[in-house]
Amino acid sequence: TTSVTANFVNSLSDRIGIYRPLTGEWFLDSNGNGGWDVADTHAETFGEASGIPVVGDWNGSGKTKVGLFVSETSQWLLDINGNGIWEDCGVDVCVKSFGQSTDLPAIGQWSTTPVDSIGVFRRSEKKWYLDKNRNKALDGCGTDECPSFNVYANGDIHVTGDWTGSGTSQLGLFRPSTGEWFLSRNSNRSWNGCKKDTCITNFGDIGDLPVIGDWNGTGISKIGVFRPATGEWFLDLNG
Repeated sequence: TTSVTANFVNSLSDRIGIYRPLTGEWFLDSNGNGGWDVADTHAETFGEASGIPVVGDWNGSGKTKVGLFVSETSQWLLDINGNGIWEDCGVDVCVKSFGQSTDLPAIGQWSTTPVDSIGVFRRSEKKWYLDKNRNKALDGCGTDECPSFNVYANGDIHVTGDWTGSGTSQLGLFRPSTGEWFLSRNSNRSWNGCKKDTCITNFGDIGDLPVIGDWNGTGISKIGVFRPATGEWFLDLNG
């Protein structure tokens, strides 16, 4: 099971959800009460075992939709109409190739345009490749963006969020072995140390997965963790 967080119902605050790769099912907490009940969203037909779940507002509607990054082929399948059903490339959005098979997907608003764009994190290079011009192709670091974090260590998990309410997504890392977070806050999407950017200690544990969301509708992303062993979520509500 993989955790996801997003604004699934065009509300001010983000909600939690999970994706189950073995069945391709999504379980989304649409009413925001932190529990699974009949008022929530169950999408059954959008997934495959080799896909990595992604969520984003692919068309600027204000509502987050689901998607997949199929790492074997570097293909992206994005539910543009938001019905939670994969309806082929003519109805939804297919990106034939963006990234490499060993990359991990990264989603964010890389410009002030209120639409989420795709990107990848390449662990071997400690670097992100971000589709800043939103044409769903890698056009080089001069046209798109290729920031890196020299603080990256093996086992770190990349995150994205608007840590200051600027309207654009910045980058970060979560280190499960120590519960540390390294967040780029000065809008240059690079790591400039704890004095200029943000270092957080002791939020999370080994085995936890990072989750990011605006939990209370302030316009600022906050951190959190999902603990698969117990099904618990720990969200930094006050930021």
